[in-house]
Amino acid sequence: MLSEYGWVFLANDSSNYLQYLYGEITWSDEELARVVDILEMRRETLGMQGIIYRKFIIPEKSVVYPEFMPRIFATLKIADTRPARMIEGESNQRYSYLADILIDAKSRGFLYFKGDSHTNWLGAYICYTRIISSLNKDLINSATKNPIPLVQLESNFAAYGGDISSQARKDHLKLARGAWRDLDLGEIFDHTIQYRLRDADRKAQHIPFMDCFRDSLGARPQLQFKNSNMSLPRAVIFRDSTCDFMVDLLAEHFSESLFIWHEGKVYDDIIAKFKPDVVLHIQAERFFSFYPKVQTFSQVQ
Repeated sequence: MLSEYGWVFLANDSSNYLQYLYGEITWSDEELARVVDILEMRRETLGMQGIIYRKFIIPEKSVVYPEFMPRIFATLKIADTRPARMIEGESNQRYSYLADILIDAKSRGFLYFKGDSHTNWLGAYICYTRIISSLNKDLINSATKNPIPLVQLESNFAAYGGDISSQARKDHLKLARGAWRDLDLGEIFDHTIQYRLRDADRKAQHIPFMDCFRDSLGARPQLQFKNSNMSLPRAVIFRDSTCDFMVDLLAEHFSESLFIWHEGKVYDDIIAKFKPDVVLHIQAERFFSFYPKVQTFSQVQ
């Protein structure tokens, strides 16, 4: 969905997110109670094993940048009945929806790609700092590391296309390039600053993924890291593509870490095998809409 401001937004996704965004549909009381129970059961079950469970929801671009949505949406009000916000109102412990954090950080620069559904490198960095800062408050009896300052990261000017601009209709893209012809966008919607961990500063290194699960988790990338600082806690991070630009940064905060492409699931057999101190669960907001149908715990094998 192309807007008059040169941004592209996701419209027809499988979660019907725009309908949730504007309050046309929402969870029933039973669905809300089901999700509250799922999150509470995970927290309690893992807590009895001495494991901290934290869930983080990364907001959709349309929540953080409604001013760049197509003008036809300008009179519509974003609903507080969308699932990610509803769970906040239930005071669920160790659940964080990062919408307010990103909205507040908009003055620092663009936080999402114009032609992509995800946060850009700066937006991912803002999410990373919030995740680690809030987690460190829970790790009162463990060694911790403060978030890496932005000035310590390597910065480069980078071009970026996008997962949704690449799917846009050709006639729409032609209109956009005509309206913005002075910029000569070509196939690229974004030119922005890329922030990445310097190779010389890396303490966490890739190692081969656990043999017992390597062939059972599908084709998505499953990653494992080992840190030179072994005093830090161990972690399993269940994640989706919203975490792509955070992986290297997050790995620096754990002695050993697994990054599992989860599809909304939390695998208790992976947790039992790896024996982490922390389980992080990072998920895109639109996929959270499916949560009333998710199992509290799943198994890979």
